Amino acid sequence: MKIAVNGGHTPTSPGAGMYLDEVACDRAIKDALVAELRARGHEVADCTADDWMAYPLELNTQVSRANASGAELGISIHLNAGGGTGTEVLYHPASAGGWGQQVAQDVSAAVASRLGLPNRGAKQRSDLWWLNGTSMTAVLVEVCFVDHRADEAAYNAVGPAAIAFAIADAVVGGSAGATPAPEPAPVPAVPDIRYRVRAGGVWLPEMVDRTDTGGSGDTYAGNGQPIEYLAMDFPGWYQVCTEKSGWLPKVYAYNPDDLENGCAGDGSPIKYVRCYYETQDPDSTGWLRIRYAVANVGCGFFAEMEDLTDLSGYGDDAAGNGLVGRRQVHRRRGRRRGALPGEGVAVGGVLIASAVLLVASLLVLADAVYQLVRAPSKEDLRSNYYHRWP
Repeated sequence: MKIAVNGGHTPTSPGAGMYLDEVACDRAIKDALVAELRARGHEVADCTADDWMAYPLELNTQVSRANASGAELGISIHLNAGGGTGTEVLYHPASAGGWGQQVAQDVSAAVASRLGLPNRGAKQRSDLWWLNGTSMTAVLVEVCFVDHRADEAAYNAVGPAAIAFAIADAVVGGSAGATPAPEPAPVPAVPDIRYRVRAGGVWLPEMVDRTDTGGSGDTYAGNGQPIEYLAMDFPGWYQVCTEKSGWLPKVYAYNPDDLENGCAGDGSPIKYVRCYYETQDPDSTGWLRIRYAVANVGCGFFAEMEDLTDLSGYGDDAAGNGLVGRRQVHRRRGRRRGALPGEGVAVGGVLIASAVLLVASLLVLADAVYQLVRAPSKEDLRSNYYHRWP
């Protein structure tokens, strides 16, 4: 079979980038795939655009080179972005029910299995230059997500050669000359986070990530009353700001029975929480951060924090806002909700209300510890953080 292969984008017209660089990764996979298909006796045309080519010349070049090759099948390699995880393969609606859809399904399943990531499956797209302009049956492989730590870890553990091997197996099957793919290296396990809160004078059951060991089914620690003490078990420190004393010293221990040194709080309502994860073995796990969020009494959860970074971009270094509204607010988990403008009295630059807004519950996500270098900046979101297809 004659197959046209390309790596998407160019250094001049880059694709997505965060934990993985799309252009660097898709070039590595493309090169390995071209070599693997040729080793299995197939004719391959490398239709990748030249490094200096910018948009839209790079897309025109990929399509024109593929069409000129006389190939029966076109494969474009890309990496995804946008906060998801896993593998998907795109095909044109004209291929629905035919060979193009089948190739997309087979490749998505094979690559996802090799990476150990979710199989997002075959998806129709009618707005992509590669699928619209090529004269042969064509697919676009989104190998994994550049902005998800699990995908980054899987890609680095498996490597481009094994991914190319999986694509070749799905498209043309094996042959005597094929090079066996290496077994993926194990992805380091993310440690659990354990924590408890005391509210209404009672210590609530221990949480393990998002699981309530008391069997309530809740995904967070709290009972609707102000939290008075917080105890957390993870390598690092945590700190609280209370209504009575303000910011208390950092706590490194986990012992709810020791109110002096084993937990954070002074018996008055907690208004803010800070956590910082101290990575124990970065060579094995990479650098880790803890992800957490808090909700106020009668309100939904605020934006998530990762260590001392507010993921909403507000620039806060702690979870909470120290405010309370005079109205009842319907609980909506996961959304930033607070008091209406003017519902409080400004004192010394800090908005205080008749009843101080109190932290009611703490959420530590199941994937609480993330291997993070940084959160996406506004510049990322404006430029190359997402695919920008014509």
